[in-house]
Amino acid sequence: MGSLRTHVTQVRAQDEIRSTTATPEPVQETLSQELVWIPEQPQRRGSYTIERVDENNFSERYGNSEVIPVQNGLIRISGNGERSAMHNEEHSNEIIQKEGFTQSIDKRVQNTKANESSQRATEEFYVDSDVKELPNGGISKMTTTTTVKKLGTTARTANSATTVTRTKTAVTSRDVGAK
Repeated sequence: MGSLRTHVTQVRAQDEIRSTTATPEPVQETLSQELVWIPEQPQRRGSYTIERVDENNFSERYGNSEVIPVQNGLIRISGNGERSAMHNEEHSNEIIQKEGFTQSIDKRVQNTKANESSQRATEEFYVDSDVKELPNGGISKMTTTTTVKKLGTTARTANSATTVTRTKTAVTSRDVGAK
């Protein structure tokens, strides 16, 4: 059975007009913020070497040194480090055939190694002079030199070894006995 739709329009006379006030729409503010994370790039100042033996092995070495003047001395900052990674994969397949069966041994070994080490040294040199006038008219000058040395090292190593061995055995003959 079908449905019946009817549209009704009301017509009012001139003396029946009602006053309508438009209500304003509520104000909505939407604040959207996009956070973008940018990974920190390793320092590439000073000397920098990248060695890539093949697509599975690489080594990076860097070293930098800088001098920062301060009010009564200077600060010498030096750093060096090394990052390297290695990945290799070995695959072997062995088939053993003996009387009555055939066996297939499929072995896959993956080794991964990564290491990172860095050393950072800071030397701070401060010079302070103190001049005094002596009672006999002379001058006394005392110079103090302060040296502060800081040394820090970090090292991380990660190793992973995965071995997958699949063995398949198929019986090739059966003893058939007479009854």
